[in-house]
Amino acid sequence: MTSNADLFLGVGSAALDQWISTLYGMPQLQGSLFSGSTTQSIAGIGDDVILDWTVTQTPTVTLADPGPLWQQAIGVTGAPPTPVPNAFTVSLPALTLTIQVNGSPPQSATIAPTGLVQATLSGSNVSIAPVGAVVDLNGLSENQQTIYRYLVIPTVLQIVHGLLGGYAIPQLSPLGVALSAPALAVGNGLLLVAMNLGATVPATPSLDTLPPDPVFLLASAAAAQAFVNAGVQQIANTTKSVGGSEGFTLANASYNASLSLGAVTVQLDPADLTRATALVQLSASASAQATALFLSASIGYDASISPSPVPLSIQISASGSNVLATVSPPPPVSIGLTPTGDISSIILSGIAWPLASVIVNLLQPLADQLLVANNPYAVVTIPQTTQSINGVPVTITVNVVTVEMFGQMLKVGGTLTL
Repeated sequence: MTSNADLFLGVGSAALDQWISTLYGMPQLQGSLFSGSTTQSIAGIGDDVILDWTVTQTPTVTLADPGPLWQQAIGVTGAPPTPVPNAFTVSLPALTLTIQVNGSPPQSATIAPTGLVQATLSGSNVSIAPVGAVVDLNGLSENQQTIYRYLVIPTVLQIVHGLLGGYAIPQLSPLGVALSAPALAVGNGLLLVAMNLGATVPATPSLDTLPPDPVFLLASAAAAQAFVNAGVQQIANTTKSVGGSEGFTLANASYNASLSLGAVTVQLDPADLTRATALVQLSASASAQATALFLSASIGYDASISPSPVPLSIQISASGSNVLATVSPPPPVSIGLTPTGDISSIILSGIAWPLASVIVNLLQPLADQLLVANNPYAVVTIPQTTQSINGVPVTITVNVVTVEMFGQMLKVGGTLTL
């Protein structure tokens, strides 16, 4: 695909169908979302027109412009709706109606209407609202057509809004990375949200050549680099310390030492954005206070670390709702301490060097602890969202399944659990 943004979040028709199917399978919603009754007075028809309705087959979504259905639809106001961008359709394969007018014998029919809806942006959220419905009025009497316009079409709009009005597009939670406001496009079986790094809002995203995953995230090399760099910085600027005392023949010493992990620089492999290398700056410090017979002196140490900086290999992977950066086992790190200061006394010199070995042995395991602390690191998290549908809580969880290259971009593919 031709990338015109740094980040794309796509939701396919299969994900929306899964959402609707889940709602349809919940008994607590059958009496409110998928069936109902309404009574209305309609001039020229009757004061007591009752419509009972039930959705008897699972509705489905087609993420494509309604096309010729715009000409057949009746809008929210009763007039044909004006075509709008980012519209798509929701089909109700079987909607059973029972209509009774002024106590006369009820009449039943099963119809297959289609709702027209529009996806719009409200801040960083996507809202879905009905704009019209297509109902076949052929073969109906004038009175029946009037009832359909006053009662049935508003009911179809109500059903469609109930199905998708509470759907929440998954939100991203990249650590420490600023993203622009989104742009939106609908078509080719996808609802696509695009964002840039920084503040510049992208142009309307292209819908050509996109992954078939029910839910996916595409990141440019720059976005993937920013996310991984922010994730790995969780280990930067951390310190571990040790301290204690050590006894020697005719002498003793107390000491304090620390090992610090400073700056971390990360570079993704441009040919494979699931791999990266990092360079980590480690530094050590140590000091001691020694006493031997009647002598007392401070001992300082110059520290050396090899290799410097420390190279690390990182693999980008997935677990649950997270994209992770996993650091491979680091290479062996060698720490050296050389005494400095006034150690001219034979006795103090005999303390400083053995004490250096004691301190190095304590610092050595801290290197691995610092380099792989909190490993693996969350790079991007797609948090759960819980929506209230007619008072029934429904939780949406994105399960990240694959992390791989898609063209020149990094693709994170997922499925939904509801």
